[in-house]
Amino acid sequence: MTANKRIVQLSLISIGLFLILATYFFYPKIIKNKFLEEETVEDVVTKTDMTDSKNRNTFENVEYKGLYDINKPFKVKSEKAYILIKNPDVVYMTNMSVTLDMDDGRVVIITSDKGKYNKVTYDCFFENNVKAIDGETTLVAKNLDLLATDDSAIVYNNVFLTNDKGSLRADKVYYDFETKHYQVSMFSDEKVKIKLIKFISESSGHLGIAGGQYLDLSFEKKKISIKKIIDMQIKKTGKLFVFACLAPALIANKDKKIINRLEKIGHKIGLLFQIVDDLIDYRGNSKKVGKKTKKDKKKGKATLISLLGYQNTIKFAHKLKVDILKKLAIFGKKGDSLKNTIQLILERDK
Repeated sequence: MTANKRIVQLSLISIGLFLILATYFFYPKIIKNKFLEEETVEDVVTKTDMTDSKNRNTFENVEYKGLYDINKPFKVKSEKAYILIKNPDVVYMTNMSVTLDMDDGRVVIITSDKGKYNKVTYDCFFENNVKAIDGETTLVAKNLDLLATDDSAIVYNNVFLTNDKGSLRADKVYYDFETKHYQVSMFSDEKVKIKLIKFISESSGHLGIAGGQYLDLSFEKKKISIKKIIDMQIKKTGKLFVFACLAPALIANKDKKIINRLEKIGHKIGLLFQIVDDLIDYRGNSKKVGKKTKKDKKKGKATLISLLGYQNTIKFAHKLKVDILKKLAIFGKKGDSLKNTIQLILERDK
């Protein structure tokens, strides 16, 4: 009986494995054949069918039907197209467009100046002035690859994505039209890293912290103008805040207008932080602060407090806060975290 049970178990396991393999390898082909039978996916060519040379056949107003993500049908159209006699499976298209019907009723339309369509694999390759719209998100790029076996389109080269949540620029985006999820990738990762390394180096060197510390020591026990004090404090502290503000924008490949605005905001936040630090040193309690206070006055440091006085420096800090919040207004709710940070900087007592 034991031997019989083992035979039965082995038989069931074998059948199970066969069904899994059959489903994995043959199901897509079954779906594909069924689609071909139902839709008659032969070349739909209207108007003209002519051979313009010995190497290729040229057509006008062509339409093909294919499959996307294994079993989702789509239509691909072109005003003009040609097929090379040596490789008849690939159709070269002008003013190419594809229409995808999503499960939730949305219609995705992808267009480009030119592209290629493989009649056997159903793969589509869009080139130049590519635009994809799914009803909620718009993608613009130089290239887009829609592969029949993948659930995500590959959008690359100068990608610009916009939706109701905002916009971004990237070198490459993987976009799933069904789920509306996307993943951003950077072709030029090394370039971005080099930018970040260069920027943090500049922020730490003579143009940043090191330069600011040098000026701080040089200005001791001297009468220094407000412009020079602010410049020194921006270098001493502001540059690091600039880096913190700019790094995400550089990684996301934001445009120069956003970069410039964030740079100014970073400078002002850094200046605000240094002013509050000086105020804490001037009036703070050593035990509460956790370090010796009133050092700046003893050393004759050039601060806004030494130039303007304590109360006027507080007023200056609040005006600076208002200016920062105005500059952050353009970002809407996305700027809330920075607004909260500014409030924390003003309220800190150590």
